[in-house]
Amino acid sequence: MNTGTAKVGVLIVTFNSEADISTCLDSVKAASSSPVHVVVVDNASADKTAALIEQSNPTVTLIRNSENRYYAAANNQGLPHALRPFVLLLNPDVVLPVGGIDAMVQLLDSRPSHAAVAPMLQGGDGRRQASLREFPGLDTLWFDLLGLSFLFPHSRSFGRWRMGYFDGKALRDVQQPMASCLLIRRDVLTALGLFDERFPMFFNDVDWCRRVQDAGWKILYTPDIIARHRGGASTRQRKLQMIWMSHSAYYRYLRLYECCDVPGRIALWATAPFLFLAAILRTLKWLLIPSR
Repeated sequence: MNTGTAKVGVLIVTFNSEADISTCLDSVKAASSSPVHVVVVDNASADKTAALIEQSNPTVTLIRNSENRYYAAANNQGLPHALRPFVLLLNPDVVLPVGGIDAMVQLLDSRPSHAAVAPMLQGGDGRRQASLREFPGLDTLWFDLLGLSFLFPHSRSFGRWRMGYFDGKALRDVQQPMASCLLIRRDVLTALGLFDERFPMFFNDVDWCRRVQDAGWKILYTPDIIARHRGGASTRQRKLQMIWMSHSAYYRYLRLYECCDVPGRIALWATAPFLFLAAILRTLKWLLIPSR
């Protein structure tokens, strides 16, 4: 298949993704009626991920890293190879619907003020995943720490960060969809770049969406395109490390965007011990009651 004139570049980062990558790549083929150019950046997988790609998908551009560069850096590494009029960021544990890429391109093409579009994500049980967010703040952190966001998940105040008040059934602009499946126009990537590598695994998509909207662009969510997402396929392989990386990234994001003045910095410093206590408790829970 000639992908030289492809309108869409698909960028996938893999890490021990042997169980998912073939199904994901097959779905990419069925999701577009036109050729797409697929780039996979493999973060030093110890399984057969890279071999499966080479054997079954010879048109895929495969970049094999000798070490795990994590999500942000690996995406930035692959972007120049995937840069087309539209770039689809795709996790290897996502299965696209037939015609899904065509539909996302059509939506974004018809909305010049929008930088990106995200589909609905469903888990293996068929339920909609909570893949949409508002930008977090110090208030949403305390709602989590005090358990209010879990006691009142549908509240417009306490459930604001995870948008628990939204049922996912309407086409609408959103602040931050997960980057597990996100179609982006090249103009935005050329102007703003992709991920800030100070957020290696978590909050890189939050930071990117914040920069995009600060620059005057919008981001669209559509419930009419539904992708299946297993979720956590890579992060659960190093769960304890991911707990600490996620909490550290949360702190960094708040320091950059929400707590920039002196009173805000003092409030964040006062909150930090509680944030990292939460990380300790999550770590202990994982060690004592491991998920099955």
